[in-house]
Amino acid sequence: MTDFRDNLYIDKDHPILRGPLFVGRKGGPKKKARYLASPDSEDAVTWSVFRTLLRIASCRWLSRFVEDASGVAGTILDTEMTNMEIEYIKFWPHVPAPQSRLLWLLDHLDDPRISEKSKGACADRARPEPKRRLPRIRRRFPFYREKARTGCLVRGIGVLEGATELDALIEHPSFLVAVEAKYTADLHPFTTWDSERDQLGRVIDIAIELSLQQRKPSFAVLVTDQRSHDSPLLYEKLAPLYQTDRGFLREKLPHRTAEELDRLAGVGWITWREVLDGIDQQGLSGCERQLLCGLAAYLSVRRLY
Repeated sequence: MTDFRDNLYIDKDHPILRGPLFVGRKGGPKKKARYLASPDSEDAVTWSVFRTLLRIASCRWLSRFVEDASGVAGTILDTEMTNMEIEYIKFWPHVPAPQSRLLWLLDHLDDPRISEKSKGACADRARPEPKRRLPRIRRRFPFYREKARTGCLVRGIGVLEGATELDALIEHPSFLVAVEAKYTADLHPFTTWDSERDQLGRVIDIAIELSLQQRKPSFAVLVTDQRSHDSPLLYEKLAPLYQTDRGFLREKLPHRTAEELDRLAGVGWITWREVLDGIDQQGLSGCERQLLCGLAAYLSVRRLY
């Protein structure tokens, strides 16, 4: 197997890459480390691009990143971004499923999207009775609902949606940006226990949840290789709908109130080329320009630039 460092552009020996996300208890590589070494690893591209952007003042790229992705240019961007740097970028944070989402799932156990069409329900029917999840939840419904209501339903047989792993989370003093990155792959069209819960909708939901927790507006931004393909991908249809159709957003996030949906400042869609091209290079140092030239070459090898 190729060393994952060969697949990265920058910060190849960062402590995160030697941490529990990548290294098992016995010192061997976890699945995420093995995937980081694969030729089509979106994690490798995400790390290489955003770790490079951290070397550039965020006033040079973040406003364009958000505006180009979502078409939003409001008070947040105009008055505060110029003089305030991002606090940090978290890579691959795991965010627990929103409480309102878990309660909605429990209250809609008989909806065909959960009880009949979901991947989890199909697998459930093939298991012996004692190991079937939905029957067990129905038998102990008050217990599981109370656990979800009090925020204690985090693991185990009663959970119908686990934590979501974002590819990156950009934290600015005034707002958040949840990033879903794609290289050669498409969005997942469903989750294990909901045949209508697509991956982008899930990321948007998490962006809203983090906004509520931190009391900041949030953006959700999808980054992809291209905007169109000979065989259209799912995100080519979904991203514009999430960006422009409020009714579609309400339909996809039925557990969210109108006030909660208003926490979402925008949904973005941008390509890796557009991320790099959106950087304001006027006044950059020679070292910064050289760094960006190297990143462009890195993306070019992967047919992303």
